[in-house]
Amino acid sequence: MFRNAHYGAYSRAWQDYLESCNVNTSKFGTGGTKTMSWLFQELKEGSSFLEQPSDSPRPWSMPGRPKIMRVVEPIFIRLRFRSRVLVQERQQFPDGRMRVRNMLLAEKKEPRDSGGLLAAIHRGIHEELGVSLEDLGRDDVIRYRPDTYHFEIEQIDSASYPGLPSSYRTHHVQVEILETGLDVFLHCGLPEFSDFVTKEKTAQGEVTLFWRWDDVPTALRKG
Repeated sequence: MFRNAHYGAYSRAWQDYLESCNVNTSKFGTGGTKTMSWLFQELKEGSSFLEQPSDSPRPWSMPGRPKIMRVVEPIFIRLRFRSRVLVQERQQFPDGRMRVRNMLLAEKKEPRDSGGLLAAIHRGIHEELGVSLEDLGRDDVIRYRPDTYHFEIEQIDSASYPGLPSSYRTHHVQVEILETGLDVFLHCGLPEFSDFVTKEKTAQGEVTLFWRWDDVPTALRKG
């Protein structure tokens, strides 16, 4: 397993390392994919890490296949108010490239989430929607529904980093916005369920996020 202390300090050295592990990085940063710097930041933050796949027969253990795998622990949040669920329609990278998402609000679990899953949920809503952590900690703003929790593991090629196999250890959760917490989410198109835009600050610059409110059956098909 490769943790942060082993990551190269320079982007080129890091890219060379991935290439030596049979990872073709030529598509990183093209179309709707993320750049090498995004991956490096993930690894630096601890929101993902790399490990060598086990010796069990899997596609990437074949000759010529990547010898390294990205491991990430995403949390898909069904943020619900009344009969609607929040969906991220698309995002615009700092360099102007647009990426279609059509998925629930999602956040990667990180080591800094010392409060566990709930802390990561609060951080995700805070970073992507601009709601303060103080407000999210109030009992009358949101309610986490542990009875709807679901966990799954899947191993697929990463859409963000094509050519890099990824293991997703995914948490599915539901969080409800309470009527008494509506004032905290007025900038999120409520209560009219209007489309809206937020800005998220990242190490690579400001990312623009485009949101809409879908009916529950439609939203559930997205995660």
